[in-house]
Amino acid sequence: MEGQNFEVFTDETRKKQDELIIAEMTDAMKTMIDPARVRAMGERLQAIKNGETAENPIAAVELTVKELDLRETEKDSILETFLRDGDYSQWGMAAAVTELANEDSTSYDRACELEDIGGKILAMNLRQWGTIAHAEKIAA
Repeated sequence: MEGQNFEVFTDETRKKQDELIIAEMTDAMKTMIDPARVRAMGERLQAIKNGETAENPIAAVELTVKELDLRETEKDSILETFLRDGDYSQWGMAAAVTELANEDSTSYDRACELEDIGGKILAMNLRQWGTIAHAEKIAA
């Protein structure tokens, strides 16, 4: 069998795959450099950073852990970061969760999951974040 070619795809197929990848990258780059889209993203992030803040950081972290299926063993680390940084905004909560992804004890797979959860926090609408920000009122 030495010297036999077991390749499945033809050169034409590989060329089309390459063209598809280039087309996808081109679309992504155009989207990322569109001034209106960049401005809208900046405004959204600014609104998240300057929006409602958690009234009770401990209750907010506890509710976040519960609602987003974070591990109970991760709660203390998230809370410690949230309190240390003192940014009780939606942005601060996302940062506290994603910082855990950078710890040496966090596996690669779990780090990816934590980054995804941080993205979910940033994607929360005002009502969803408001529930977390007012967690003490709900728990009382």
